Amino acid sequence: MKRDWISVIETGYRLGGSDEEWLDELLACAAPLIDQGLPPIAWVRRHAPNTIRRVAFAASVGAEYRRWIRLAHRGDDPRLYDFLYGSGRCVGTAQAELFPRLPGERPKLERVTAGRAADLLLAAGHTGTGDTVAFAAYSTGRITLRKDDYRRWAQLGAHLGAALRLRLAACTLDLASAAVEAVLEPDGRLQDARGPGREQTARDRLRYAVKQMERSRCAGRRQSIDEALAAWEALISGRWSLVEHFDSDGRRYIVAVRNDPLYPDPRGLTLRERQVAEYVGMGQSSGQIAYALGISPSSVTDHSARAQRKLGLSSWTELAAFFARNGPRVRLAEVAIRDNRLLIGSYPLLPEASVQPLTNAERDILAALLAGSTNADIAGRRAVAARTVANQVQAIFRKLGVRSRGELAARLQSGG
Repeated sequence: MKRDWISVIETGYRLGGSDEEWLDELLACAAPLIDQGLPPIAWVRRHAPNTIRRVAFAASVGAEYRRWIRLAHRGDDPRLYDFLYGSGRCVGTAQAELFPRLPGERPKLERVTAGRAADLLLAAGHTGTGDTVAFAAYSTGRITLRKDDYRRWAQLGAHLGAALRLRLAACTLDLASAAVEAVLEPDGRLQDARGPGREQTARDRLRYAVKQMERSRCAGRRQSIDEALAAWEALISGRWSLVEHFDSDGRRYIVAVRNDPLYPDPRGLTLRERQVAEYVGMGQSSGQIAYALGISPSSVTDHSARAQRKLGLSSWTELAAFFARNGPRVRLAEVAIRDNRLLIGSYPLLPEASVQPLTNAERDILAALLAGSTNADIAGRRAVAARTVANQVQAIFRKLGVRSRGELAARLQSGG
């Protein structure tokens, strides 16, 4: 089977049809990249914190292999879900990466597959908001991945994650859609532009990207995998994804679709700062984040530094811990403090005894801190001076025995 990485990207950006149909097309293209002898599997996982909302399989995946995947997900250890979905990992194997971290998964694999599989290849594209398009391939022997596979899947996963974000926003697309901000011919000629797409610099950038994308489609460029992946610019400045569109008479266009994902709290961060911080929390490097968002590595550094400063965090490591998928930023949306419902799982990581010394006003501010609000944002909502909030925050830190938001996050993550 021919390994065609660009075909997987092209198929990913086709937004029509159901998830099951889309996955079937993706699986047909991705199978040569992941085939290990047993039939490969594809699914989409949409979730809310600590709960699976929905898993949709490719229509062609048989009942037995669906059962294997469902059984493989079962277990009480949250580290399993963090490995599968929370770490931002785009490719890995059970033998090399999962079993050393979670030894109990080794006998589970043997039990689930009745001894038919000894290893499992996992590949994924993450939206950055918790949803994932995933592939799995079981093998009767140990799977060995090359360094090139890790690099290429990181790039491919960035496109698949962006494509899944687009599907969530607009599964059906027409040229009149509000999400479409530019319409271009395959040769780069601009037919229509709206909103930010009308700016001259944006139009030049989009034209250049369409030409690059079309060149990447040709047979010669496909044979040079890394060159084609590097040139494929369907992600533009973190603002647009370029999507193929055919009108009613079969004429082909390339449309620039707004792809800014919706991110939850923390309030006070700009959209770009939240985007970068989410990917930092998934363990992505600055280079991977730059590729995923279509911005420069230096811009990633600038936005992460601003996010750290606003949240009172002192390092990239603290930012990563705060935004980790199993870390405080996700859980803090579920801890109950006074009138703010922020429960973590089925029990509070911040016991009532820990907040007993705080006044009601300080508890309100603590709840806002846990949601990620900046001092300025809290001051604005409480109609008080920023200095007043700063003093109250220091009083909270003193009473709870911490020196920073980072220490507060660590305290929460360890159970208070």
